[in-house]
Amino acid sequence: MGETQSTRKSSRTAILLSLILLVIGFLAYRLQLALPARPPSGYLTYTPSKKPAPKEIGSYNDVSGILDSPINVGSLTKAIWALKGKPTQNLQVPLDKDVTVGGKTFKAGTLLNIGLDVAASSLIPLGIRTNIVLGGVIAGVTYALCHAAVKEDTGRILEGATNTDLNAGLLIAMASNSSVNTILAIAGR
Repeated sequence: MGETQSTRKSSRTAILLSLILLVIGFLAYRLQLALPARPPSGYLTYTPSKKPAPKEIGSYNDVSGILDSPINVGSLTKAIWALKGKPTQNLQVPLDKDVTVGGKTFKAGTLLNIGLDVAASSLIPLGIRTNIVLGGVIAGVTYALCHAAVKEDTGRILEGATNTDLNAGLLIAMASNSSVNTILAIAGR
């Protein structure tokens, strides 16, 4: 009889854990959290039937060093968490420290208007793909960085629409490997 009760108890525990995992899985599915490995589902876009982008579009190399700059994974994460699941057409990223680029000084705490779009409930900006490797996070961009936008009132993705407020110049100027920083270093500034 003792074994029967322990078997029943362990069965109940297994069933309860299964139900909890099922509910959590269902809620995560309904929230449509866009994790780095998965783009938002098709119903969040205005494109009725979409095909995934070819693998050769976009790369996983942050060659310019954009994420190794004042605009980094940590500051992007802070800015996205501050949205609390709301969409934006202009992600504002706070600087962690004072930065001088091209003779202009940006003070710590300054909000940079970088123009990245973030869909509703997304954890990464539109057009950025990330991978976690042993050395840290590597990122690359896809065509969606420039050729897709978020409709702010609905949070849905407009594929093919130009991201007109993307501040690519600022992103490149802040990058650790940008020519601006290289030229200034060579010039002795």
